[in-house]
Amino acid sequence: MLSYLHSFHAGNFADVHKHAVLSTLLQVATQKDSAFAYFDTHAGRGHYALDSAAAQKTHEYKQGIAKLWALQGEWPKTLRPYQELLNKTGANPRYYPGSPLFAAQALRAEDHMILFEQHPREYPELSELLKRDKRAHVHNRDGYEGLLALLPPKQAKRGLVLIDPSYEVKKEYQQIVRLLLAAQQCWAGGTYAIWYPLLPDEQHLRLKMKLKASGLRNIYCHELRDINTEKARSMQGSGMLIINPPWSVHGAWYPLAQCLVEILRQNDQATAHSEWLVPE
Repeated sequence: MLSYLHSFHAGNFADVHKHAVLSTLLQVATQKDSAFAYFDTHAGRGHYALDSAAAQKTHEYKQGIAKLWALQGEWPKTLRPYQELLNKTGANPRYYPGSPLFAAQALRAEDHMILFEQHPREYPELSELLKRDKRAHVHNRDGYEGLLALLPPKQAKRGLVLIDPSYEVKKEYQQIVRLLLAAQQCWAGGTYAIWYPLLPDEQHLRLKMKLKASGLRNIYCHELRDINTEKARSMQGSGMLIINPPWSVHGAWYPLAQCLVEILRQNDQATAHSEWLVPE
């Protein structure tokens, strides 16, 4: 069993980036009348105490969500979907939600959440958190295997898949490409959001190269680069790849990236990067 626990990193700049993009996608998806399905392949425990020993050991949230909470008044317009969902989760300086709670606040009664978590310490927490939510289906199984087994969703024709692994094992980059190719064969109309770290070994460049060569189309790349002041030793930035993004948010991606990098930057080298990796 892998050792990664998100409690050490909850609310950091990568979480802010991921959840800002996720909130935008969820807001658009729930504006249509038809039912919607949300999948999360690495759901975690769903909620994190920022005053826990783990969070206090790293203080990563101070370079992430704490910077947004320090803003006076309303957040910039491009971050409004994120702010609205975050407030609905009850987030505060002692508590930060995981992706399942963002989805739970966005989805309607007719929508569904299908969540996967394999870690023996995280799954019970997630299951307990959502046990009264009839829309939530929590599975203690491998997210890659589980996703392919349950696509296309029976509950809805539309949906979003969040793929957010820890990347502790380097082969996971190649595994994601294989997963996406297989998932697209099962459910070509779904939207897929893949988070990845920008690390010194530049494995993310290989991920992007393989996706460009895969034959998949309609892939958008959204990155915050050189955010971390200790980038030589740790995560340099945060990236999101969105396959089949809703057309109505195409114009929002660059302003969102630019806004985040201005708020979260830890040095003058930080930049926003937003472009089509593969067009339609």
